[in-house]
Amino acid sequence: MKGILTRNEDGIWMVKWSDLHSFGHGTHWSYTELSNDSNSIKYIKDDEIRYKPLEEGLEVEFEMITSGYDRVNFTPNNSAKLIFPEVDVFEKESYIKEYVKEGGVLWSIYNISIIRDGGTIMLIRPPQYKLDPIYIHKDYWTLHDGYPTIDGNLITNINEQYYIIDKLQKYKRDCEFNLQQVKNIIQKIKL
Repeated sequence: MKGILTRNEDGIWMVKWSDLHSFGHGTHWSYTELSNDSNSIKYIKDDEIRYKPLEEGLEVEFEMITSGYDRVNFTPNNSAKLIFPEVDVFEKESYIKEYVKEGGVLWSIYNISIIRDGGTIMLIRPPQYKLDPIYIHKDYWTLHDGYPTIDGNLITNINEQYYIIDKLQKYKRDCEFNLQQVKNIIQKIKL
């Protein structure tokens, strides 16, 4: 979502946004307070992530975060979390570059499977890599390089964590492409 940074009469930072417009009454504005972690603007300069203070009237991208619900009327307690897609991509690429520089093993995902222990997920790598699967804890969603998923085999290297997430995203794109290809083939077969 897109909106405009503004302050209310108490000096609290908010995002002014709208997804409703009527011809008779014009744009209907909504105001949502910023989340606690949205206290600066992130940008990239000279191949570094930099920060600057919030600025009145600046157009920003944000996502709604729900932190709970009102006990009486059950309305959500929402706040606006500022997002910076270009900074996120730059940061992710920086972690992956660092993983490669550190000598991290390059691999891809061959398949995803679930162990019959109640839900531990295995990211299976192609047989030619001769690498063990990466395991995802069934309850905590933590990454592990061994089974069972215990603290002793927890993957804590942030560069490796980002590499694994990148491989999952690529696997997802490949699956979506293959699904679309199969749909196209099924539609075109002449019986």
